[in-house]
Amino acid sequence: MKKISLTILLFSGIFCNAISQTAKLTAIYDFNNSAIKLNWNMINTNVRTSYLLLRSTDGVTWTEAAKDRMLRNYTEDDIYFFNDRYFSPGKNFYRLKITDGYNNTIALSPIVAVNTRGTTNTPVTYSNTQSQTGKQSITPKINTAPQDNNKWIIYPNPATDLLKLTYKGSGDLKGVVNVQIQDASGKIVIKFRSGSMYKTIQIPISNLQRGAYFIQVTVVNELMMNQKFIKQ
Repeated sequence: MKKISLTILLFSGIFCNAISQTAKLTAIYDFNNSAIKLNWNMINTNVRTSYLLLRSTDGVTWTEAAKDRMLRNYTEDDIYFFNDRYFSPGKNFYRLKITDGYNNTIALSPIVAVNTRGTTNTPVTYSNTQSQTGKQSITPKINTAPQDNNKWIIYPNPATDLLKLTYKGSGDLKGVVNVQIQDASGKIVIKFRSGSMYKTIQIPISNLQRGAYFIQVTVVNELMMNQKFIKQ
């Protein structure tokens, strides 16, 4: 009995520690390609986890947008991208839930809202608060995740065999550079990481089919670049 009680206490401590973590989720509406582009990071935990990306039109009723059906040993360095092409006109809400093998919630992201009818792509994060009446309300606050598109350039565009990604910022990069290239359907065709000491990265693309692709760059789990290029 003592061994069982001790095991329960240890597990409870692990679970309480994990659920206090917050997953980062960002979303941007890409008008030219009619898609809401989302990216998020997993969390450090000592249990195998999976993710569930939820979508809502009112911030109350949620449906599944994307799901990881495998349990893995994720860390906060694992970054994922998803293009949602089944959004509703107007405001859309998103939230990421990270669960363990028993479907316990390990971590939640803040709610992120994107307005597809707006004139700006600035993502807005919504935090849940409890009113005096006990009803849940949604308080907006600006998500300050930087979108430093001017500090990153790709060339040539269109490209044939080699695409160059260059950091033009004056300061040093503060983390590993994660690069991901998707085709027009959202399928990941190239994914790799580069050290922060490299200001120019050469990406071989000769094996890609001709057409439009999207290159996304993240540093320290923040989306720094999301740009379209053409492979000739």
